[in-house]
Amino acid sequence: MVFGASAHAARLPAELLFVDAREHAHAGRGRLGLRWHEDADVAIVQLPKGKRRRDFFFAQAASVATRVVLVGAKSAGIKSAERALGRLGTVVGSAQGHKRRLLAVDTKAPASFDLARWERRAQVGALEIVVLPGVFAESVLAQGQLDDGTALLLDALPPCRGRILDLGCGAGPIGATLAANGADVTLTDVDAFAVESARRTLAANGLKGTVVAGDRYEAVRGTFDLLVTNPPFHRGVGTEYATTEAIVREAPRYLRPGGELWLVANRFLPWRRPLAQVFADVSVLRDDGRFVVLRARSPR
Repeated sequence: MVFGASAHAARLPAELLFVDAREHAHAGRGRLGLRWHEDADVAIVQLPKGKRRRDFFFAQAASVATRVVLVGAKSAGIKSAERALGRLGTVVGSAQGHKRRLLAVDTKAPASFDLARWERRAQVGALEIVVLPGVFAESVLAQGQLDDGTALLLDALPPCRGRILDLGCGAGPIGATLAANGADVTLTDVDAFAVESARRTLAANGLKGTVVAGDRYEAVRGTFDLLVTNPPFHRGVGTEYATTEAIVREAPRYLRPGGELWLVANRFLPWRRPLAQVFADVSVLRDDGRFVVLRARSPR
């Protein structure tokens, strides 16, 4: 689809940059990432969840293309997104269907883009946490606090050594805390923003650790003494259980003999039964009425 009567209308784009709002960070899956080093004629942005990540994508797209096209659901806040996108340049066309809307804007020229400008850095206890847009608990971490679930989990964990895997690491507060205590830590997340945040958190604190991009265990190698997670249960605006169910189901193959899985979750989430189906020993170690910390060991 071509909009307006600008120079773009004479030909199809020579290059197309698609900035995927899901931002899956799997190696080898397309050209997604947090930095771009080539120009494009058109940048298509799929509307993400959250204004900070949305504005990040707009700035990123405008840094490499002179036309930015926004696509999004009408129910996902596209009206306010249109206003934000309009500030980049001149609106040259729009279209809408039953549930989705599309808007095209011509920018004046590719603008400079500095990833560091989008960081939020905050001191959380003894650690400096680095958070990029849309990473879990961004606003809480930016105020120098942990989200309540992570805080409860870290309070419950004893001093840990050995090899530890932090699943769904976000900005890395769990993995960084364990690394600071001398553990050999691997952190993983499916979101490129989280992966980059965790890397920057480790670097900011002079800590060693391995950070890999992947869904659940897919980028992980070897076995661990401890698996620890504050797993997601939202996908977009909905509730999603499949990720945590898979983390639990697949855990035994990544545990060393005597290894354990520690999980924190909202109290209303139904994780005790899946854990009991996979592990012979499941204990509640903390329960503050809102969140619960579960320990599972002895795979069946």
